[in-house]
Amino acid sequence: MEQKWALENPTLGIIFVAVSFVFFYIIGWYSAKAAKSSTDYWTAGRSIGSLANGLGMASSYMSLATFMGVTALILKLKVPFVYMWIQFSLSIPLITLWYGTPLRRMGAFTPAQFVRERYGLNTSYVVAAFMIVIMLMYALGQMIGVAKVFEMLFGINYTVALICGGALIVGYVAIGGMYGTSYNAAFQMVLMGIAFIIPLGAIMKAMGGTGWYFPPLLYADMVPAMLAAVPDFFDMKFGFKWYFALIPAFTIGAMGLPHLGMRVYTAKSVKSARWAMVWFTFFCGIVFSATYTMGFSGVFFQATTGTVIAPSDYDKITLILNSVYNPAWVLAFVIAGAIAAGLSTISANLMAIGALIAQDIIATIKPDLSEKTMKTIGYCAIGGGGIIAILVALD
Repeated sequence: MEQKWALENPTLGIIFVAVSFVFFYIIGWYSAKAAKSSTDYWTAGRSIGSLANGLGMASSYMSLATFMGVTALILKLKVPFVYMWIQFSLSIPLITLWYGTPLRRMGAFTPAQFVRERYGLNTSYVVAAFMIVIMLMYALGQMIGVAKVFEMLFGINYTVALICGGALIVGYVAIGGMYGTSYNAAFQMVLMGIAFIIPLGAIMKAMGGTGWYFPPLLYADMVPAMLAAVPDFFDMKFGFKWYFALIPAFTIGAMGLPHLGMRVYTAKSVKSARWAMVWFTFFCGIVFSATYTMGFSGVFFQATTGTVIAPSDYDKITLILNSVYNPAWVLAFVIAGAIAAGLSTISANLMAIGALIAQDIIATIKPDLSEKTMKTIGYCAIGGGGIIAILVALD
C-alpha cells in the first residue's frame, strides 16, 4: 500500500526557515550599502573573491534538483546517473575559459553585450529576449519546488505557498542586488551542503552502512544488499548513447545560461574567476555525489523495508528519509537547506533577467537615464521577472 507523507509537526521547520530568511534579508540589506552605482548593483563592484564566487556558482548551479528532482529520478528510473555528473566539471570551467574571461575583460554585464558589440543592437535584443525566456523557465521549476516545500511545511495550499514564497524571494534579491545575491548564494551553499550531507550520513548509519562518515562515496558496503533487493539497479537500462548524450547536453546547455556567466563578471580579477572554478568543482563534486547516494538510499529504503512511496511523493524522498531516520529538528534543518537550494538559483535567475532588461534593453534605448532611475528600473525588472515566474507556476 502506498504511503503519503506530510509533516506532523511543522513548527521546527517553520522556525528554521524563518531564521534563514531573516539572515538572507540581513545579508541583502547590508550588502546593498556597498552598491554605489547601477554598475555596482549588477556586478557587485567586481569585488567578489574566488571562494565566495565558487560557493555562489555551485549554489546557483545545483538548485532544488539536488534535494528533490534528481533524487526522484533515481528513485523512479533506478539508473546510474554518474554520466550526468561528468558535465558538472566541464560546464562552468568552459563558461569561464570560452566566454566568461573575454567578457570580463570587456566589462560586460551579460553575454548579450558581446552580441551588441559584435553583431549590432537589433541582434542583441533578440538574444536578450531569448535569454530572458530561458531564465524564466529556469526559475519556474525552482518556484514550483519552493512552493511544494512550503506547502508541505506550512500545510497551506499550493497557490498560497507559491505566492508567499515567491514574494519573499523577490524581496531579498531586489534589495541586495548582485552583492547580496553573491554573498547569500555563498551562505546558501554552505547551508545546503551541511543540511544535505551530514543528515545523509546519519541515514546511512541507521541503514547499516559502515561508510556513513563520508556519504558522497563510501556507500559501497551497502551495494551487495542493494543488488540482492534490486538486482537491476546498476544496469544500463537505456543504452550507452542515452547516457553519453547527457554529457554534451548538460555541458553545452549550461554554457547558454547567463546567470552562471555573470558570476565571472563579479570577480576581483580574471585570476580570481579562474580560481573560483576550482572551488566550484570541489563543492559541486561533493554535493552531487551525495545526491546520488541519497537516491541510492531511497531505493534501498523502499526495497529493504517494504515501504511503498507514492510516485507523487518521489521528489520528497530526501525529506522522507530524514523523517524516518533522523530527529524532527534535523528534518527541519534539511527543509531549510532545501529551500536555500531553490532560492540560490531563483535569485541568480532574477538577477540575470534584471540585468538583461535594464542594461541590454532599456539602457540601450535610453542611454542617458540617471543612476537613480536605472536602479528603480532594476528593482522593477527583478520584481517583474519574479511575478511572471509565479503566475506561470500557478498551473
